[in-house]
Amino acid sequence: MYIKRYGENNFDEKYLFMINEHTSPENNQDIIYILQETTVRKIWTFAGGKGGTGKTAMTANIGIAMATMGYYVILVDADLGGANLHTILNIKRPRLTLADFINRRVENLNDILLTTPSENLRLISGGGDMVGLANIPYQSKIRLKRNLDMLEADYILIDLGAGTNFNTLDFFVLSNEGFVVCNPEPTAKINAYSFLKSVVYRLIENEFRNDSHIKELIIKEGRNNKKGSLAIPDLIRRIEMNDQDAAVRVRKIISDFRPKFILNRLRRYSQEREGLQFSGLTEKYLGITLEYLGMVRDDSHVIDSCELMMPFVLQFPGCGASKDIYNLIGKLGLQDRLGRFDPNRSGKLKKYIKSEQRYWSH
Repeated sequence: MYIKRYGENNFDEKYLFMINEHTSPENNQDIIYILQETTVRKIWTFAGGKGGTGKTAMTANIGIAMATMGYYVILVDADLGGANLHTILNIKRPRLTLADFINRRVENLNDILLTTPSENLRLISGGGDMVGLANIPYQSKIRLKRNLDMLEADYILIDLGAGTNFNTLDFFVLSNEGFVVCNPEPTAKINAYSFLKSVVYRLIENEFRNDSHIKELIIKEGRNNKKGSLAIPDLIRRIEMNDQDAAVRVRKIISDFRPKFILNRLRRYSQEREGLQFSGLTEKYLGITLEYLGMVRDDSHVIDSCELMMPFVLQFPGCGASKDIYNLIGKLGLQDRLGRFDPNRSGKLKKYIKSEQRYWSH
């Protein structure tokens, strides 16, 4: 019996395979063809309108949980100037970071890819020496996107900085499935709304980068309107009065942009209504479909794990916040790839993670 593999030179457990049996006409021997299933790489970006929402911890713990479930994950710390994703993972600050790639001291993202105690998880650390760089050149962002697309991974999770500077806005739309992490406090929700509005304006402005007439209309009538920046549906109507084709392009951009919303540190379940209300608000005034994905409860185990410099899904796999993380992942359609446990039932999950935890404890 012969075994022929297609798609990879060597068998790798992180991929799914389909086995078909055929008969060789030459020697009448059975040949098993192992065909690698095509993997669709997804980029997920995580941001918030303000600092302190817990987006970095959210990125790290979702990434580790997905790696535990058999997915090959790369975490990228794109919080330039405030990088701390490596700290949550209890990894020493590396010699080479994303800043070295952006400044062309290295040419390939694989050169700065770090291993972690998890076999399925890799990390690209951010650059603390990029404080004050308000806007990375456009070509550098295109180069980054191109290199991200070349990385070997099922999912690439990017942790972004707080605020609405152009770097954060442009990195957020590397994916049409960006995640906004927000707390239930009114100030946090106001900042999250402002962030999303800035993203939408940035998307529209980039579409008409080379059209001075429409771009000027967007800036004057929209962003710099004396009465405040226009709601996006009102802006589209202004554009339509001048150029119907341009309005069609804007509606297409808005339709394709489908971010997700996560409420973090909820103190009571009744606050979940606020997530749905926020989604309705963005649809009315920004014209976007914002999916409320769910919540992670306020859990003292999260603080305890931070003090131990250990992700809480590993340190406390049975705590409420860990269960919420797996619930979010389940809503995204992901299941344990190797069929070992049901993420919604914590018994077998805790047993497996205890064996995984020992690799992170050294």
